[in-house]
Amino acid sequence: MRSSGCVRSTSHSHIVYSLSLCNTYTQAQQIKFLTFTPQRAQKYLEVSLRFWLAGIVLSLINGFAKTRRLANRARALAAPPRTGENLGDKAERKTALNAVVKESKTVRYQLAIDSLDVWLPATGLGLVNVNDGVAGILGCVL
Repeated sequence: MRSSGCVRSTSHSHIVYSLSLCNTYTQAQQIKFLTFTPQRAQKYLEVSLRFWLAGIVLSLINGFAKTRRLANRARALAAPPRTGENLGDKAERKTALNAVVKESKTVRYQLAIDSLDVWLPATGLGLVNVNDGVAGILGCVL
C-alpha cells in the first residue's frame, strides 16, 4: 500500500463518493424516483447511516483533541509574560489568546451539535433505542 498524498486523497474521494451515492440512492427511493427491492433499499440506507455515524464519531474525536490543544495553547498564552517582553509582544499574545478563546467556543459548539447528532444514525442502525419524539426534538435542535 502506497502512502503518497495522492493515493490517500483519491481513496478519501472514493469514500465520500460512496457515501454520497448511497445517500442519493436512499433519497431517490424515498421520493419514488428510483425503485429498489426492499432489501437493496435497506442496504443503501444502512450503508448511508454507517458513513454518517462514522463521520460524526470522527468529528467528535477531532473536536475533543482540538479542545485539548486549544486549552493548552490558551494556558501558554495566559501564562505570565517572560522578562524582557516588550509591549508589542504582549499585544500579540493578547490577540492570539482572544483568537484561541473564539476558536474554542466554535469547537465546543460543534461538539455540542455532534453529541446530539450522533444519536440519529445510531438509532437508525439499531445501536441505541431513542424514541421518535426524542429523535424529532434532536432534529429540531440541530
